Amino acid sequence: MFKSVFAKYITAFIMIITVSFCMILSIIVSLVNSYSANIQEELVKSTSRSAEAYLELRYEQSAFKSFNDFVRDDREDVIDIMTSVSANSEGISVMLSDKDGSILVHSLDNETQIFQRKVALPAEMQAKLLLGEEAQFMGTVSDLFDTPHFCYATPILDENGEFCGSVIASASGMSLVLLLDKMIKTITVSSIWVMEDTMMV
Repeated sequence: MFKSVFAKYITAFIMIITVSFCMILSIIVSLVNSYSANIQEELVKSTSRSAEAYLELRYEQSAFKSFNDFVRDDREDVIDIMTSVSANSEGISVMLSDKDGSILVHSLDNETQIFQRKVALPAEMQAKLLLGEEAQFMGTVSDLFDTPHFCYATPILDENGEFCGSVIASASGMSLVLLLDKMIKTITVSSIWVMEDTMMV
């Protein structure tokens, strides 16, 4: 009888510990997910705004009347700016689009390429940019990416304040998924180890 009561107490104790660890795990995962997403979002926004500031200034200083002409004929400077910004923002790609929402240049880490095929921005993002407003979007951007990316676009204005293009920075959410996966596995293993140690005692 004594053993039966003792076994019930041990079982109840283990269940309490298990439930407690599950609650702690869910709280930690929720907090880390929210914090990481906010940090990543701010990095993407600052990258977009930095590239836009450099490109807009360079465009204003040039003699080009058309933004597309500026990108085409001043290609080396544009590529240098895009490469420099993306190189300082690890894991964040930077894109440059024209007034119509067609992506002209794409840069990731230290590689920058001129687009040869037409890739358009999502309609809802382009609509805000045409109004001179910043816009954000979650998706693959016309299948440019294999997985959904968080994208943030900043409009580029000419000397008259007219919209002429935009800079779009984007980052994949996969890094957050991998981080959370590793955290869950670590906490789970730790919980099992603590419970086994408790049972042995």
